[in-house]
Amino acid sequence: MIIEYSRAFLGKNIIFWSNQNNMKRPHLTYLVLGGLALFLPLFSYTIYQWSERNKDEALINEIYERQLNTILFSVNQYCWDKFANWTSIFTEIAATPDENSHRIDLLLKQNRSILGVCLLDSNKNVIVNRGRFRFFEKPDEACRVVQHQIQAHQQQLNRMKRRAEEGYMQPLSLVMDHIDPVLDLILIPVIPLSDSTSDWMIAGLFIDTHRFVQDIVVRKFNEMNDGNLAFATKAQDNELLFISDAETSPTFERSEPMWILPDLHLMVKIKGTTPQNLSKKRIRTNLLFLVVINYLFGAGIVILMRNVSKAINLARMKSDFVANVSHELRTPLALIRMYAETLEMGRIQSKKKQQRYYQTIMNECSRLTKLINNILDFSKIESHKKEYAFQSIQPDLWLRESLNMYQFHLDQKGFRLESTIKKCPKIRADREAITQALTNLLDNAVKFSNQSKKVRVGLEPADSKICLTVTDYGIGIAPSDQKHIFDKFFRVGSSLIHDVKGTGLGLSLVKHIMEVHGGHVEVKSEPGHGSTFFLYFPAGEF
Repeated sequence: MIIEYSRAFLGKNIIFWSNQNNMKRPHLTYLVLGGLALFLPLFSYTIYQWSERNKDEALINEIYERQLNTILFSVNQYCWDKFANWTSIFTEIAATPDENSHRIDLLLKQNRSILGVCLLDSNKNVIVNRGRFRFFEKPDEACRVVQHQIQAHQQQLNRMKRRAEEGYMQPLSLVMDHIDPVLDLILIPVIPLSDSTSDWMIAGLFIDTHRFVQDIVVRKFNEMNDGNLAFATKAQDNELLFISDAETSPTFERSEPMWILPDLHLMVKIKGTTPQNLSKKRIRTNLLFLVVINYLFGAGIVILMRNVSKAINLARMKSDFVANVSHELRTPLALIRMYAETLEMGRIQSKKKQQRYYQTIMNECSRLTKLINNILDFSKIESHKKEYAFQSIQPDLWLRESLNMYQFHLDQKGFRLESTIKKCPKIRADREAITQALTNLLDNAVKFSNQSKKVRVGLEPADSKICLTVTDYGIGIAPSDQKHIFDKFFRVGSSLIHDVKGTGLGLSLVKHIMEVHGGHVEVKSEPGHGSTFFLYFPAGEF
């Protein structure tokens, strides 16, 4: 019956647990190699990106500088196109001033930044004088200013005339801040279109700098702005005439003088940052992203390897468990069968010897019962189906009864039991469970004692707890193994216990039973000097 019962419980698990034993070092080696094959390229790419970061930063800076330069060029080109349009009008007027003078009025009306126009011939005689000369008491004063400036810059105008004859209109921009802080004067040499004369004229334009910036420069800026750029225009004295974002820092990466009004500077930057900071931030973000991926990938490989290693160790311990359980079952069953067959055949005539055979059969049956109970309890615990019947127990009376029942087994093994049992408060416990925990500790004390056949049991109050101790004087437990002995299927790998078989479930059951009772288990051991297990129960009835 015992054989059939044990086979029914273990039969479904032996094949699986045994096959898991094949998952050892080859699989772990393949896992390590596969992880490295995936991790090394990513890590190498990260190192490459780190080494190339300066080149990437320089490239990004160059791209942004080109973009900013292109924007400044576009704004200057737009302003120059406006100037070229004005020049064409003055050229037509210079050819036929009487017929086209009305176009000056139209030009002033359409371009509010032009305050006035004075057109003079090569002898500095006034041909056209139009404008809103708020800064002069008399309109003629504007032409006298133009005449004075022509006289003062005659050499420059001569060079400009030669350039104009070659087809290139180059203006001369003069700052008139002594007349008005916002006034500029542009002198333009105009070549008549008529082939009948070689005379040339000078067009003097009085420009309202602020209005020019607002009406022409800002309009072009706004057309090109995608929301990520900040623009500004400043005068020669560093006065800001315009800034697109008041919260923007006055420091701009790119600055370029205007082609028409060189005393004005066009400035542009990336809003809220600089190209250098933007490129550094981008490279830093990419590298940080790669580092995080490397870390997560490496951590994942480490965790995977640890989990696989634990799974392999667990599979090995399960396999050892199957082998040990098989041994634990085979030995007592062989003795029971041999003694039962001997008795059945009537070969033992002595009543005393027959009684000894019966006692051996009973002892081995008891051993098998405890083994099967441990396996069944472990199965119920794993499936969360284990139930406990708690009751009020007087621990000192319970311990004496339990030791009396176990005394026969100790006597059979030749062990001497010493006990110190003190009166203790009652505890709330499952009598069968705590007896099983005590029996497991006593069984271990017997199995691992070698030549020192003595076991000591103690019970005494300890503050608000009850402390039960089981001490043996055997081989002890190494410090490196003490933190694992309560794990399921774990068995100490010492050569001193090579021939000692077990399931590796006893101490894990003890730990579980103590946790269910609200207590805990501790161990104090030294190799070669035995071990002491401490079971702490909460005192008092609940």
